[in-house]
Amino acid sequence: MGDADLGLQELLLLALIGICIIPVIFFLITLQNTLKAVEPQNRSMKPGNVWLILIPVFGFVWSIVMVNAIANSCKTQLEQYGVFYEQKPTYSIGMGWVTCSILSMVINLFSFVAIVMLIVYWIKVNDVRKQLLALKQIHDSKDENSIL
Repeated sequence: MGDADLGLQELLLLALIGICIIPVIFFLITLQNTLKAVEPQNRSMKPGNVWLILIPVFGFVWSIVMVNAIANSCKTQLEQYGVFYEQKPTYSIGMGWVTCSILSMVINLFSFVAIVMLIVYWIKVNDVRKQLLALKQIHDSKDENSIL
């Protein structure tokens, strides 16, 4: 009976890991697709590099680099389309998420805040991605019309 319990515990642990990892994968796909929406010359980081955040310990440092690179890339691309922000889009909320994630290792209360900040950051990055794609479509249609 002990072996059956161990199998059930392992199964539950795998299910829990799966439930936790699926949103992370979708989050990283959103970040990657956002960088793909930026023209290569305007990117501060290759889209596939967002996955480096999964490396234990290094991921905390990389998240700072990643948040900054995504914000810089989006800002540069938006400016190319004639949209100007005072600050880098997605940067403040992204750094808030990273800060809370790091603080959550010391003070457990920040874990909840970090999750909320991650969700808000995810939504903001996705909104900027949609804006970039819409502007690209407008920009491309203007280029096609100017040729004709």
